[in-house]
Amino acid sequence: MAFYYCSGLTSVTIPNSVTSIGEKAFYGCDILSEVISKIEDPFNIGTNMFSDNTFYNATLYIPAGTIGKYKATEGWKNFVFIEESYTDVNVKLNKNKLVVEKTKTAKLTATVYPSTLTDKSVKWTSSDKSIATVTSSGKVKGVAPGTATITCTSVATGLKGTCTVTVLSVSEARGVGGDDDGTTAIENLDESPAAVEPFDVYDLSGRKVRHQATSLDGLPNGVYIVNGKKILKKD
Repeated sequence: MAFYYCSGLTSVTIPNSVTSIGEKAFYGCDILSEVISKIEDPFNIGTNMFSDNTFYNATLYIPAGTIGKYKATEGWKNFVFIEESYTDVNVKLNKNKLVVEKTKTAKLTATVYPSTLTDKSVKWTSSDKSIATVTSSGKVKGVAPGTATITCTSVATGLKGTCTVTVLSVSEARGVGGDDDGTTAIENLDESPAAVEPFDVYDLSGRKVRHQATSLDGLPNGVYIVNGKKILKKD
């Protein structure tokens, strides 16, 4: 009953972080014209969470691709007017951050919303081709050390998705053990050798946070890129 009979409430936005909503939370808010739910996996809500007037007259805006879930979920399915809103996701890329070695390539893939869109073609561009290039199919190539933004634009809607690409030099991209097989592995720090050669440490944005270190002591828990290739997890 948090907003029970709040007569002046005309719109409500529910973020994806919400995991439950109490009984009659918005009951009596009869002039609600829109309910914007950013919840990607809707949970059951009480049929009296909103007034009948809201269920029958307000528009429920939901994330793209979730209308089937909402129409099958208790409470949410009572809304007469439900629309997928795709302005928040634009074009969704499989990665929003990418680290590649100079001369090496990586592939980005895009999902274009809404799902009902007939023309799902996209255009790929790089903010700085001297650092990273991208092909019409989303293949990114490292050209020189630095950072560039790869943008994928829907031809039909003009909406965009972006990925920040950090390009490392060949010397930076050598593994802790000196291997140079072009592979990347994820390791837990506790499983790493006790004695290793000094290495440079980067965060996932490509920013160097340690120079010639021998451990991750003093750094916050998380995932770090070592010399551009080997990825260590600090718990």
